[in-house]
Amino acid sequence: MDDAITTFVMYLQAERNASPETVRNYRSDLQQLREFLRRTDTSRTRVEAITSDDVRAFLHNLDQQGDKPSSLARKLACLRSFFRFLVREGLVPTNPAENVRSPKLPKPLPRVLTKGDAAALMEFPTGPSPLNLRDRALLETLYSTGARVSEVVGLNRGDLNEIDGLVCLRGKGRKERVVPIGDVALQ
Repeated sequence: MDDAITTFVMYLQAERNASPETVRNYRSDLQQLREFLRRTDTSRTRVEAITSDDVRAFLHNLDQQGDKPSSLARKLACLRSFFRFLVREGLVPTNPAENVRSPKLPKPLPRVLTKGDAAALMEFPTGPSPLNLRDRALLETLYSTGARVSEVVGLNRGDLNEIDGLVCLRGKGRKERVVPIGDVALQ
């Protein structure tokens, strides 16, 4: 297994031009797998003998040790990439990590401003200069529409319907949505 790890690390550095951090993490993850297999069953340390059950047992062991789901997902991605490389090079017949399900990752709620923070932010650009007025309009629009920065930056004058108090936003995937805009933002 050591030769396969070395070859894969060289591939990451030379052909994939992976960052030193990625190379270090992948090498560490693969060495962790190797050590786990040595502790549990020394016959499994040959890459061609590793099975999907071995990969699952490795991840389960890490989970029991308290690794975070994001770390487990990264290690599984490393194993998939490693075995995909070995299959392509003809060193193993199949990828044992391919059909192993990734751990469920928590979806954190977006952070929102408190009412006080929002009020302080709205008062920040003061004065009658054109740049201050522009900045204030941008902040008011962000706050009153709940838009993303990229959506507000991409606005055109024609996207604004002042009579009905609506604005057409273009978001991710070029999806359009029409949302109400506050009176202060309109001013």
